[in-house]
Amino acid sequence: METESKKEIKGRIGEQYIAKKLIKLGFKVFYPEDKYSISDRILIKEDRIYLAQFKFKELRNIRPDTGFAKNQYENYKNDQEKHKLKLAVLFTDDSGEVYGEWLDNLADCEPEEFWNRRDKQNMICWLKSKLRNYEELFNGK
Repeated sequence: METESKKEIKGRIGEQYIAKKLIKLGFKVFYPEDKYSISDRILIKEDRIYLAQFKFKELRNIRPDTGFAKNQYENYKNDQEKHKLKLAVLFTDDSGEVYGEWLDNLADCEPEEFWNRRDKQNMICWLKSKLRNYEELFNGK
């Protein structure tokens, strides 16, 4: 039996936290069974369906930004185009805030790419100040 790392546990707790926030906004939150799905969650509210990726990530110290592996980002973009679906990317951190943006709009959030020596992969991060509060994101404000 595999045991979860501290990072995986924190990520799972962060994902649950984001789901609870969205449920309070009136969303029904579903978990795709396929671990290779384009989204972590399927969100339904008022007969609208949204797809979302949930991420627990602390802001980097170099600049107040957050992100994930560049290859994941490219895969999300390819899947979104292939399936003609809109994907929201939502983050949380130890502050308890939930923020994010539509995948199509992340390019406008001052992305920075860099090589992560620890994980040995290219990363991409977006300025937190350019990301929107989750309530604004879904209410179109």
